[in-house]
Amino acid sequence: MKLKVQNGPFVHKGVGGAASFKPKGKPVVYGRNPAKFQTWGVADNAARMFVGFNVGHEPTWDVDYLAKTFRTVRATQKNDAGKKIPPDSSFVLQKGFYTANDGSLVYENSVQVIVLSIFGESLGKFSENMIDVAGHIAHELKQETVILEIQAKGVPIEVFGVSWQD
Repeated sequence: MKLKVQNGPFVHKGVGGAASFKPKGKPVVYGRNPAKFQTWGVADNAARMFVGFNVGHEPTWDVDYLAKTFRTVRATQKNDAGKKIPPDSSFVLQKGFYTANDGSLVYENSVQVIVLSIFGESLGKFSENMIDVAGHIAHELKQETVILEIQAKGVPIEVFGVSWQD
């Protein structure tokens, strides 16, 4: 059984015209699965970091080392109210090309780190926290650049190349 949940108004345009639906009340689950779900709404902000595992052209790091680094930094950060933030995130493994500062093309294992801002961070605080995490990852994994994309309501609004300089 496929279950589709809409958290807001739905509009469908087809050959025969358009139809719309605006739900009222709380979502209701029909069928056996899922037995329980929570509606968290839409995260105001999100971030994607693109991190390579090479140092130069040499494979060096893995996702477990990156996860440890991310968790260590993120767990020290606070939201706008001064409360600690859990290091919740997702890691999507991939391969990719990266043009290094010397112009050479690096083909490497890499990862996207995806972070949803659901713990009370304003856009400014979230961006500041993500730049800090990306900088620490660049330093710890000896990366020329960690690419950081900040999103607001699912739309990319800024892209940073984050480096670390001693």
